[in-house]
Amino acid sequence: MASTRRVSARPLELYVGAPHTIRHALKEFKLLGYRNRKDLSKPGSYNVSKPVIAVYKRGFDFRDGTEDEQLLHIYFDRSGLSEVISPDRQVIVWYVSYPLCTGGISPKQAEDRIPVYSRSTTQC
Repeated sequence: MASTRRVSARPLELYVGAPHTIRHALKEFKLLGYRNRKDLSKPGSYNVSKPVIAVYKRGFDFRDGTEDEQLLHIYFDRSGLSEVISPDRQVIVWYVSYPLCTGGISPKQAEDRIPVYSRSTTQC
């Protein structure tokens, strides 16, 4: 018996030099369902102490591998994102969040979708 499947948009990608501001990153985390909490004991939570966002990211099974849950500190400066560091002070080169869920497909309801990959579409 088939169950409802998630339809996902693009993931949030954060890396040194990314043109994100704290405001933009916070907006993205809120869209992803993250909650602003003082206590970062659960994945999906964050807190802000400018110019740093501490985030306990959720894990996700991407097509090309698994991203584990992880606590990160994301630093910003005037030019954008300046550093992503783990609690043990390791620099994270590329941080990818799980994708935003944009809907679902329910085969039981005779719903279907045709996936369109970004490489097969034109840029706006």
